[in-house]
Amino acid sequence: MFGFSKRKSTTKPIMKQKNKYLFFVPVVGICLILGMNACKSSKGISRIALPEKSKNERLDLIANQSICYETFSSNVNYAIQFGKNSKKASIDGQLKMIKDQAIQLSLKAPIIGEIFRLTLTPDKLIAIDRLNKQYLAESMHSIRSKAPFDFDFYSLQALLSNQLFIAGKNRIYPEDYASFRIHEDPYSVQIENTDTHNAGYTFTSNYTHRILNTQIYKTEWNTRMSWVYDDFEPADNKSLFPMNMKMELSLPDETVVMNLSFKTVNIDRTFNLDCNYPKKYKQISLPEVIKLIEHLQ
Repeated sequence: MFGFSKRKSTTKPIMKQKNKYLFFVPVVGICLILGMNACKSSKGISRIALPEKSKNERLDLIANQSICYETFSSNVNYAIQFGKNSKKASIDGQLKMIKDQAIQLSLKAPIIGEIFRLTLTPDKLIAIDRLNKQYLAESMHSIRSKAPFDFDFYSLQALLSNQLFIAGKNRIYPEDYASFRIHEDPYSVQIENTDTHNAGYTFTSNYTHRILNTQIYKTEWNTRMSWVYDDFEPADNKSLFPMNMKMELSLPDETVVMNLSFKTVNIDRTFNLDCNYPKKYKQISLPEVIKLIEHLQ
């Protein structure tokens, strides 16, 4: 559906040791988001007063501020940190999205080229670790059956494109507005929703009607996540897009911080995505990935 491409990779022993666990970091980051939840505060809200609007007018404005695209691509810098006192690992890559069809993050090392690729579709998650010649292939149905809430491909797509969303739905219609609760002060607005697993979602906006922070949380899990948007600049279609995103995931005994720094954002360019994985690689399971991550520290 998304086209094919083949690439050989080489591995140097030193680089392999240094990047041994890079494969697992994005996978577990995504799976924690898919299988858990979170909440934390964003930067201070601008002191420009909100214009007066009805609930539906406010939601219309916020929904319409998100970037419109059929395809999205950008070179990115991906950084991850486990624990507040640990070093932050950083690597360059590329993020591509075909709306409602696929999200692909490719991480690359100098000289070697692609060392890791994560692909999500509405039906499956595929991760390829080229350094260690192994892969993870999991159906989204299997992941969601183990998850305590409705978070899925479309929710991640919305997070990456700075959109208001309802977990489990690929888009929002005016008739969905009734499910949102709105709390306003003179300078900011918080939009709340709850999914079928009683997980909470809070979106924060201001006079710009752009989403500045998306929070997902489930109190009984003592797990919180905050996805903060900053540095809004024009994409190549002139729409404003947050060039920096910061995800903070707080677990009972761990904190994970992920940063995505975008370079030029390209909208509606033609490209193909390779959603295959090398059959000769070793297949590993999601529990194996999580177990390995738990012993990284």
